[in-house]
Amino acid sequence: MLASPATTALDPVSRDFYQSAIRYLQQAQIEFLIGGAYSYARHTDLERHTKDFDIFVRPDDCHRVLRTLADAGYNVELRFPHWLGKAFSGDNTIDVIFSSGNGVARVDDEWFVQCDSGARVSTSMCCCAPWKKQSGPRRS
Repeated sequence: MLASPATTALDPVSRDFYQSAIRYLQQAQIEFLIGGAYSYARHTDLERHTKDFDIFVRPDDCHRVLRTLADAGYNVELRFPHWLGKAFSGDNTIDVIFSSGNGVARVDDEWFVQCDSGARVSTSMCCCAPWKKQSGPRRS
């Protein structure tokens, strides 16, 4: 007998927070990439819902993202000013990532150029490749 992956549904409260935040960022015309577990699921069809939603933005956009989400009523903080901001709604978190923790892989225009059409969620939203979180954009 073959094992099949467990499928779990994202709870409605988390889904509403993530979808609302996406809409606010789209209305503010801020470019971002979806990363983490939700990007991984898009690329592999293996779902694992977590209590956070990762988005990748250019460093220059981080404060604008946090301000937009704060204006929408969410609690926000710049947890690590060299790479990570956060937005909160109850037990749910959006990680606003603009660099790696060690500063080696900063999000830049190349991340957005490399967004492949198979990972495009809509015209203004794309999932970054799973390898990007670890190493940044691939180099030839």
